[in-house]
Amino acid sequence: MARYGKVLLQRLTFQYCDRMGSSRGMREYLDQLLPAFTKQHPNVQITTVQKRNQFPYVKAEYALLPNDAAHLERQLWQQAQEAAQQQPLRTAAKAKQRTQAAGAAAAAAAAGPARLNSNVIGVKHLEPEAIKQVVWWLSQSQGRPKTSRIPSKHIVSKQPSIQGAWTASTFPTQQ
Repeated sequence: MARYGKVLLQRLTFQYCDRMGSSRGMREYLDQLLPAFTKQHPNVQITTVQKRNQFPYVKAEYALLPNDAAHLERQLWQQAQEAAQQQPLRTAAKAKQRTQAAGAAAAAAAAGPARLNSNVIGVKHLEPEAIKQVVWWLSQSQGRPKTSRIPSKHIVSKQPSIQGAWTASTFPTQQ
């Protein structure tokens, strides 16, 4: 799924075991259904990891959204670097610092985002069609971290309402 013109799903990692029965569905999915998924999503990097005596899982890694805190922090840092470059140089030491900072910024930009949002789902004892549904769900989600809602408490008052209890005839219809 794309947001802000950018496809968020960057990588899919499939971990499975070559011997355990819990990975049978994953092995069948990798042989039969994964090639069709890779043709539909050529921009997603697919990795398969074979680990013995481990349960199978699918891990999805998503790019950061443009409004994420790390993205904003990176933009502010780049703006500060641009502002520093516009100021005149006074010493050779400052020039050396500026070139080192520019080199570090270029290396960070080439490496891509510093971190990715990820989501891991265990698929032990699942059939290939069920794993296909899990992969589809991961490809359509945005990769946002889970947020927990604080449940609101139902308030019961010991005092009756001074306005009176509501009934169906409280507001009679006008004729």
